[in-house]
Amino acid sequence: MTSNNDGNKIGVFSHMLDTKDRVLNKNYYHGCNHTHGDMICYDPKFPFKGEGSSFYALYYEAMSRDAKTVGNCALGARVQYWTPNKEIFQFPYANEVALEECHKRGVDVMFGWEMVKVHFDEKGQKNCYFQEC
Repeated sequence: MTSNNDGNKIGVFSHMLDTKDRVLNKNYYHGCNHTHGDMICYDPKFPFKGEGSSFYALYYEAMSRDAKTVGNCALGARVQYWTPNKEIFQFPYANEVALEECHKRGVDVMFGWEMVKVHFDEKGQKNCYFQEC
């Protein structure tokens, strides 16, 4: 959970590979309950805990695609991956495979962007602000 400048909880989900229950349940339900708008997946600057196992964008794209077929997700919703890094993985072959799969599935990949703010607007919608690095 992340707090805004006022100290209020703003509900930014963070993948943590600390227990099998969290990995299996929390990550799954986070993806399948995303019913509005684009889904943003964000990885912080390298190095970070969980590096190499935190790329959930393709997983969420598959769940979003399934949800669209039964009307549980907006038809125009896209999955976006943002990171201040210049790559998804620091292993060239894995990075190449992930980028190719993102391209095939329509996952938007934005390298060189750092998340600087997350807050709710006056309509109660959560917004993220990014700054180019």
